[in-house]
Amino acid sequence: MVGVWCLVTWMNLGRPSKLRLVELGPGRGTLMSDLLRGAGSFPEFAQALEVELVEISPALRRAQWVALRCTGGEQRSGVGSGGGETGVGEGGGGGQDAVEGTSSVSGGGVRVRWRATLDEVPQEGPPTVYLAHEFFDALPVHQFVRDKGGRNWLEKMVDVAEPSDPGPHHLRFVLSPGQTPAAALLVPRRLAALVDEERRGVQALEVSAHGMATAERLALRVGAHGGAALVIDYGRGSPPYTDSLIAIRQHKGVHALSRPGTADLSAWVDFGALRLAAEGSGAAVEVHGPVSQAQLLLSLGIQARAQTLADVATSEGQAQALAAAFHRLVGQDEGGMGRSYQAMAIVQGGLPAPVGLYKRGTLRLLQDQANATNPTAAAPNATAAAPNATAAAPNATAGAPHSDGDADEAGGTRK
Repeated sequence: MVGVWCLVTWMNLGRPSKLRLVELGPGRGTLMSDLLRGAGSFPEFAQALEVELVEISPALRRAQWVALRCTGGEQRSGVGSGGGETGVGEGGGGGQDAVEGTSSVSGGGVRVRWRATLDEVPQEGPPTVYLAHEFFDALPVHQFVRDKGGRNWLEKMVDVAEPSDPGPHHLRFVLSPGQTPAAALLVPRRLAALVDEERRGVQALEVSAHGMATAERLALRVGAHGGAALVIDYGRGSPPYTDSLIAIRQHKGVHALSRPGTADLSAWVDFGALRLAAEGSGAAVEVHGPVSQAQLLLSLGIQARAQTLADVATSEGQAQALAAAFHRLVGQDEGGMGRSYQAMAIVQGGLPAPVGLYKRGTLRLLQDQANATNPTAAAPNATAAAPNATAAAPNATAGAPHSDGDADEAGGTRK
């Protein structure tokens, strides 16, 4: 369904002959692979696309190269060297011996380039659509706690454990002795954006400076050069979190300081902070959302797609599996992805409100439909809910908000 959103956004932009499509943290390339496959049903849209994947992990770049069925790519050493272009693949090597290169071509004929950072993605040129699906949750966070007097904010930091500490981690969390520069900069800004009833009584606060800086950079890019950005992640708009940092190893929760580099660290996304950063950038943009994933997907037609798949189901078991996947994606029950995952868009000024991210309250009917959905009505799986199998929602992590499948291979970070 993300592909549908990109298609409609391209139409809102006036159907430009070229559209740069940038994905931040593409994981194993599942979402982009499905998106490009679905785009093949819309030749004018597909021919306009130029793809940039922001990924620093060589292991994941190889996986993306394979998932996109890439060929070609001029060999060049050094990530980000020579202007920051880093493609993957060499002469149809299947990704097994992929090295940095200038560019590759996907199986659908779309040019693909890899970049190590967002800053390496060119700003000039065609309008750009940025996708950040389960990207912001992997960015670092700062955590702050009021001191006992309630006057200063102390920062939670990592220290070496005392020799007498019987714990297995050899590291520990401690509070700073006084206010840190991060506390002085981030806490007042985040608290000022809260309404009085939310601000009162706040004793702890979690803020992602990296997340806010990235949202600000996206807004500046979109405002200056045109386009839009779509953020989908687990989180909420308000109130901010106090301590959502978790670590997952082999699908089990572990202590955040246990064997650093071998677990997937993530934190729930404070969409209110992202919106604050984007709107405070001064860029000529409009920010829409956050809205629930259920609202986004239902607006994009996932229910109709579900019924289409149900009509061609070959067995009762297949129909039930599709129904379960549909409910998982749009279910509004506690912990359901339709509720815990949120979506937010940053669009250039003057564009219509992006599909699926209308003002709150205008799509109550869609939410009621999600709650009342008959689970026996078949539904799409996590990667087949758009025009001809465009990605519906979480790529390889549809079963839960976190997955550490790439942690060891990619150096301890899923993205």
